[in-house]
Amino acid sequence: MTSDLQTLSNILAGLDPEADGFELQADQLVIGLDPMLGDAVCQPIFKFFEDHPLSYAGAPGTFIHHIETFYPAYVPALMQSVDRCPSVNTLLMANRILNSRDCGPQLRSEFLRLLQSVSESQTCEPDLVEHASRYFHRHTNP
Repeated sequence: MTSDLQTLSNILAGLDPEADGFELQADQLVIGLDPMLGDAVCQPIFKFFEDHPLSYAGAPGTFIHHIETFYPAYVPALMQSVDRCPSVNTLLMANRILNSRDCGPQLRSEFLRLLQSVSESQTCEPDLVEHASRYFHRHTNP
């Protein structure tokens, strides 16, 4: 059982989201998490996404589904992650929140601002710019 955040971070640092068997490793890792860690597990997982920004890592996959059980507690950390280093997974999570019924006007505005920023970025990977642009246009052009 993974009982602390440093152990979780170390395990995540050793995972390759492109390797065969990654999804099984992710499933086993999440199953083994100490429930007492609660939403604190979101930060190391967001760091993993940032370290592998172009990897789908099972998107949405085990990690995203696990983080989403902590809604809305993880939202500020998600926003910081997208702002710091967008990834396929964090952009997908932003889109999923925008798709949800729980997304109020202020939250919607904040996520749209983040997506627009990534979609206009000159420094982000082109694939991430494309993802952000597609999500931004989906939610601003009905």
